Amino acid sequence: MVPQQQQRSRYWDITITVDKEAGSARAASSNALTPSRAKAFEDEVQRHLKWRTAIIKEGRQDVLAALQGALAEIDRRLAQQPADWQLWHLGRLRSQVAAALGHGAEAASNAVKKALARAEQLGESFVPDALGAAGVQVPRMAPGLSADVVENIASFCTSRMQDVTHEAQQAINHQLSLTVLGVQTPFEATRAIHKILGADGAAMARSERIVRTEVARVYALAQQSAMERAAQVVPGLHKQWRRSGKMHSRKSHDRMDGVHIAVLRHFKVSRESGGGTDKMLHPLDPGAPVSQTVNCGCTCIPWMPGWQVKYPDYKPFSVKEIRVRPERSRRAEKKEMKMSHCPAWRKLSCLIKNYTICLASMK
Repeated sequence: MVPQQQQRSRYWDITITVDKEAGSARAASSNALTPSRAKAFEDEVQRHLKWRTAIIKEGRQDVLAALQGALAEIDRRLAQQPADWQLWHLGRLRSQVAAALGHGAEAASNAVKKALARAEQLGESFVPDALGAAGVQVPRMAPGLSADVVENIASFCTSRMQDVTHEAQQAINHQLSLTVLGVQTPFEATRAIHKILGADGAAMARSERIVRTEVARVYALAQQSAMERAAQVVPGLHKQWRRSGKMHSRKSHDRMDGVHIAVLRHFKVSRESGGGTDKMLHPLDPGAPVSQTVNCGCTCIPWMPGWQVKYPDYKPFSVKEIRVRPERSRRAEKKEMKMSHCPAWRKLSCLIKNYTICLASMK
């Protein structure tokens, strides 16, 4: 007979049956959060999301610094050239540009790998931290995300960064050729090179997209792995899709906001065009089409039946979000109608909607 013990949670209105040998927990009654625990849970979720944003931002800054370092080296090489462009040695210049961009690609790849490792650690800690804030103590285990998965994503990022610098190298070589042929001045060539590798250039835009997408993907994978382990000891644990809050987000992802399902199930996400749906285990699922994942900022959070949190269903759109995309107010109205059939609630929802539209129309 396995020894068991009945424990009364300090924070939850539930009784937990603890299996001493297996370390499992089975809920014996309702899962009601106290207001203080609900607020602690929501604060912990927001704290982790801010940390995720900070990791992505720092990764982007490190990649920008790597590309700026390559640009500075190219500038230095150009400054050493004779004043007369006819004396420039194109082959030597191209080799120097290739070397500078090679070092830049290596530094950018290392920056991305660092951000990926931090994102994995943060994703693994999110679920136990959030549940712990809600009063559900989940034992911390060894990382469940395979090292091969993170390594493969890191290799993918490295190859993409090499592609970015290779395309930049071709564009820069073209500018150097135009200068040697006398089509443009050295000053014009330098200005064009700065547009290619500068903060607003195509190379940086693509690099930023790689960092944002892949760092968030590793975070989501680690989060799902931790959620699956937590579901083994927390009966009834679900995952809930949360939209990014971006002004120009995917409409289909906005519609997913608030949807909750069992941890091992797949979300059915509508496609932006062409009709149909895609099955996604979580936001940025590697098995989903690129159209559903690139630059996606959505996330998943733990969800339990009976939790009285601030936004148990979808999160209302802000005035600014509705101003950018007015149709969001119509979606909010449909959601509110589903929440209750009470006439008083419908009247209140209508008043709120009209007030929101009036605010959004004000310039």
